[in-house]
Amino acid sequence: MSKLATVLVAAVLLSAGIASAASITGHYTITDQVTQLGPDQFKFEYTIHNIDQQAPGNDYTGLDGFLVYVPSTAVISDVIVPASYHGAPGQWVAIAGPISYVWWGMDPSSVYPAGTDAVFSFVADNVLVGQTNAVVSTYWAGFYPGPDTDPKQLDPNANSWYSQYDVTITGPVAVPLPSALSAGLSLGGISLLGTFLRRRQA
Repeated sequence: MSKLATVLVAAVLLSAGIASAASITGHYTITDQVTQLGPDQFKFEYTIHNIDQQAPGNDYTGLDGFLVYVPSTAVISDVIVPASYHGAPGQWVAIAGPISYVWWGMDPSSVYPAGTDAVFSFVADNVLVGQTNAVVSTYWAGFYPGPDTDPKQLDPNANSWYSQYDVTITGPVAVPLPSALSAGLSLGGISLLGTFLRRRQA
């Protein structure tokens, strides 16, 4: 299976969420930096360090995808994608979903092997800062990822082409909606409040 053939499948899996994703511990670290630009506008920057995700002897395997869940009301702009680690013909793309933002390396030369860092960032409007979920994806090129296997041997199981790791990170969360009472007051619901008060006084 080619890299381009599998990337669409993996993108769908990521955008749908991966309930069975493994722990990121020992495989990647994520350093986040948040800069406030306005009352509800923030720049989120993530540096992902690849600790051990690389097929033996293959520098063209490693970090290949990053997804951050965002609230549906967020307005995303100024998206920064990493450079291709090995240069052309590699490139990274950013794909906006209804509740997520996905970065993907579109060629094996794009991926970041073990010991390297990739930086992702975006600006989000109409959000606050809180805890959100993210998924990091490793591209194995179909090679067995175990340390004691022949890196030239392909795994016939297509699921082994990618590993996915879930993590909780600092990120954009929804601005809370007004409570039902305050929303009612703002929409002329004072008569409703008056009815409530009269009943309590009766």
